[in-house]
Amino acid sequence: MARLKSHPVFTITVSLLLAVALGAAVLLYLTLGKVSTAEREVKQKSQALDAYTQRNPFPSEENVAAAKADLARSKELLATMQAALKGRGEFAERVRTSRHPDDSTKAYFDLAGFVESMRTAAEAAEVAIPAGTRFGFQTYVSTGPDRDLIPQVHRQRLLAEYLLTTLFEAKPQELVSLQRNRPVAPGAAPVAQPVAQRGASGGTNANSPENDFFAIDPRMTAAVPGFVETTGFKISFIGYSDSLRDFLNEIAKFELPLVVRSVEVEPVVNKAETSNRRSQSSAASSLSALFGGTTPAAGATPAAEEAKPIVDQVRSKFTVTIEYINLVEKSADENQENS
Repeated sequence: MARLKSHPVFTITVSLLLAVALGAAVLLYLTLGKVSTAEREVKQKSQALDAYTQRNPFPSEENVAAAKADLARSKELLATMQAALKGRGEFAERVRTSRHPDDSTKAYFDLAGFVESMRTAAEAAEVAIPAGTRFGFQTYVSTGPDRDLIPQVHRQRLLAEYLLTTLFEAKPQELVSLQRNRPVAPGAAPVAQPVAQRGASGGTNANSPENDFFAIDPRMTAAVPGFVETTGFKISFIGYSDSLRDFLNEIAKFELPLVVRSVEVEPVVNKAETSNRRSQSSAASSLSALFGGTTPAAGATPAAEEAKPIVDQVRSKFTVTIEYINLVEKSADENQENS
């Protein structure tokens, strides 16, 4: 102690050096602890990264390029299908670009002009039409459609014009009726189809406004809310099978996106012909009973057999249900949300 007291400077210096060394040792220990902790964290994160990499491998440049090419092909196919569903030709362009009337009065006169033009077309094609028919628009015999229904009714009028013109070109004998689905105001619930009104004789009143409409079978329709809108028509006419064939072949050209949903066939018996055949058969039986049967000469063929064709032409009533397909146009904001 005496020596330390005799050298105070040396003693203080040594003490300071010991304190610094001790502090450095403590600091080194703490730093090593942090380094060890950091190393463990890095190791854990590296293991987690390896696990994620093994589960969901990152796409290679080739995979990314293939996915982009597939997306481009899908978009091109979609554009092609959308273009096809818009139809082609002059009438399809007319349906797409035609502006509907601004108010109910203009819509009324537009429908009146349509009725007169269809009557003229039927007369030129020698197709019989029901007296007083308005070709599916009897509802508007005295007034036009409500303002919120004008766009739908105008489109139905254009489509009905195409269908009737096509049908008249197929040369049926008689148009029975044209019905359409009931238009519904935007946001309103569909209206149930009422029972058709009947006349005093018990038959269906052909000129009843309710006979303008029919309801297509939900299992049959292609309508998808928010994606696909459809407009349904039911056309009934009388004629021979070649009229039906020509009409369907023209629809199949897909100038408009029309899809045939059903075809119903019902034979039509001409009462006058049936009565005439019965009278002829009765007369032949009476003559045979009075004078006895006659035997044709050798090699002769009965006149009835000569006149009878191989396949009888049978008049039928055809009812064709058709749907017009329309893709719902989405706004740019909706497209961005979907993408």
